[in-house]
Amino acid sequence: MPVFIERPDGLPPVNGFSHVVTASGTMVFISGQVPLGPDGTLAGADVSAQAEQVFRNLQGALQAAGVSWAHVVKLTYYLTDIADLPAVRNVRDRYLPADRLPASSLVQVVALVNPAFRLEIDAIAVREDMEAQPVSCCFSTPGRSSLARLPGKRGAICPSLAGHRLDPAAHA
Repeated sequence: MPVFIERPDGLPPVNGFSHVVTASGTMVFISGQVPLGPDGTLAGADVSAQAEQVFRNLQGALQAAGVSWAHVVKLTYYLTDIADLPAVRNVRDRYLPADRLPASSLVQVVALVNPAFRLEIDAIAVREDMEAQPVSCCFSTPGRSSLARLPGKRGAICPSLAGHRLDPAAHA
């Protein structure tokens, strides 16, 4: 799991984020999510309603990648009005664990892709390296798959799975 370092020595106080987050594993990049529901309709004009939809969209994207809010290491907020930040944080606080606030950046923008959008948020999460997973590889024999390990695990490198490592015992 990521390690959240809210305020290292010598850095200024924080308000709702961590200055530093360390993690290892598979990086998950989530594109900027906007306040559109699954049917493509705008969540409403109210910033709280828009923020709720954006965080629902982020949660769905996280789940699709097999991670949760606890795996999020970075959020970037784009707001058209900085005065909306308290309302956005109120919604965020219902989704993010208070003791695991990710590194964050906030940018006020003149406009987003749709003039009705008041915010957009993108995320980076890190999924821990998983244990052996069955996969096909160049060393597999017919009817038998090899066990590949994600980067950082012991084992031989499989040329057919760039960046993956193999469990040598699987090829014995």
